[in-house]
Amino acid sequence: MDDNRIQIEEIKNRLDIVDQISKYV
Repeated sequence: MDDNRIQIEEIKNRLDIVDQISKYV
């Protein structure tokens, strides 16, 4: 498995969550 790819996916997920949260704030 590619560690770099996993990290990128995690970052994307976090950014997505932050984006969703910012909509409710």
